[in-house]
Amino acid sequence: MNKKALTILLSFLATYVIYAQKTNFNPPIDIPLSLSGSFAEIRTNHFHSGIDIRTQGRTGVPVKSIDSGYVARIKIRAGGYGKAIYINHPSGHTSVYGHLKSLSEKIDEYLKKRQYESQTFSIDLNLDKDEIKVTKGEIIALSGNSGSSMGPHLHFEIRKTKTQEVLNPIDFNFPIKDDISPSIRNVAVYNINSGFYKRSDLIKTYRSEKGKYNIRNKIVPVSEMFSFGVEVYDYGNGSRSRNGVKSIKTYIDNRLVFEQEINSFFFNYTRYANAVVDYELKKKKRKNVYRTHILPNNKIDIYKNTESEGIFSLNDYNIHRVKIITTDSHGNSSVVSFKIRKKDVKAGEKTDKNYIGYTAKKTLKRSNASICFFKNTLYRKVNYSIKDTTIKGYHSPFITFNIEGAALHKSANIMYPVNKVKTNQPNKLVWCKYNKKNNSFSPVYTTIKKNKVTGYIRSEGTYTILTDTVAPVIKPININNKKYKRYKKIKFVIKDTLSGIKTYNGYLNGKWILFDYDAKNSLLTFDYKKPPFKFEKVNTLDLYVTDVTGNIEVYSTKITL
Repeated sequence: MNKKALTILLSFLATYVIYAQKTNFNPPIDIPLSLSGSFAEIRTNHFHSGIDIRTQGRTGVPVKSIDSGYVARIKIRAGGYGKAIYINHPSGHTSVYGHLKSLSEKIDEYLKKRQYESQTFSIDLNLDKDEIKVTKGEIIALSGNSGSSMGPHLHFEIRKTKTQEVLNPIDFNFPIKDDISPSIRNVAVYNINSGFYKRSDLIKTYRSEKGKYNIRNKIVPVSEMFSFGVEVYDYGNGSRSRNGVKSIKTYIDNRLVFEQEINSFFFNYTRYANAVVDYELKKKKRKNVYRTHILPNNKIDIYKNTESEGIFSLNDYNIHRVKIITTDSHGNSSVVSFKIRKKDVKAGEKTDKNYIGYTAKKTLKRSNASICFFKNTLYRKVNYSIKDTTIKGYHSPFITFNIEGAALHKSANIMYPVNKVKTNQPNKLVWCKYNKKNNSFSPVYTTIKKNKVTGYIRSEGTYTILTDTVAPVIKPININNKKYKRYKKIKFVIKDTLSGIKTYNGYLNGKWILFDYDAKNSLLTFDYKKPPFKFEKVNTLDLYVTDVTGNIEVYSTKITL
């Protein structure tokens, strides 16, 4: 055994011993555990960093600390995990609870004090170990649907406290029943030529028996250099959610030639999820087709037993047998088997000269616009096209570029001279992505410096510059200048037509008050039954909302409480 292999083995054994001897965690909720999301499944631009636990379609389920410890962090956001609690435990692990509805009384009291001190709803607090201690099984919150959650559930994670490496909670023996094998839907074959990856049409599979799949093609033709992809989903007992798998192995003629397995990862590697799957199929058709090869600029370390980065060639025209085995976190496996044979390659086959690499900077230019791709922006070499279209009534051309549906690992910059934009309010300019399907625009982060208006973009598409001079809209939900004793909360809907909401601040008789912001529902809520100070009988309420380009809207009224 070489030194590297020995080190990996010892690390695994040490981790196993720590888990076995020092952890005896309770479930975070008392109802039967059923998952709507698995660890490390591929989400939009990231790996899922925990498990999503169903809460029977409702909010308000008591959430309990899985072990004794202390609250190390409280993070409140309008998006993301919404209301989240992080607890450090003596075992060296941190448990994370996200999308909460509300926090326990002692945690909430601490949070509200700090929010009022900072005069902000969104806050990220790091606590000392003696500030808020909790015991095993203590109720720390109620489950909810806050943040970017699309339905009531508990997002739950376990991390290593020292490094914040996220671990698979399934490895800690929580009582989650799953005896269902993964479902393999399709197989893809990739023709690899001069650094380009050309995918064949997906080849549909059929199940011959439990856990075993085949394809109807008798023999699949492969090119000089080739690899595969597999569309696979995992389902848990009592769940229709399409979850991810833990490992994939590829065999050619019963020889293991490729293996990927993800048991943990660091957050700075999470965007490599876009290189693990076929990004174009995920984005355009919502299919998770896992690549059984490693793209050149994919740097996440989840691969082993891999020959030639998962890219193969055949030296003969014989029939060879392939099988791809997929396994979920509970050890359930499925296999798809098929035959391949080398095909004749047409002479003189050429590749496009208009390409972008991933090892060096490259700038595309069209009219007065330029798009700059930096080193390591892409995962692989891609062909590109770029064009511009002038449309009457718009300040700048519509710039369209395509890169074979490939993912961007980091932002590319799209730039245009400010003095070429037909506007007398240059500080209100914002780059937007155009959605032809519903004729809408989505803003991208924009800066204006040195006569350049720059947008930071993360995908191909059509972009143009718009001017945002319209202030946000404030709509009261339950304010109509009547008495409010029958209400517990005062609510507003706030919306912005283009650049997006940047700040929101409410004042009662000139004093700042805490509005809870639910971004996905555009909802601001003030709970005046828990006042930080005494109210008058008749009060002045002022609400100020600004957008990203600085437009401001003010709503003022007298209310009787």
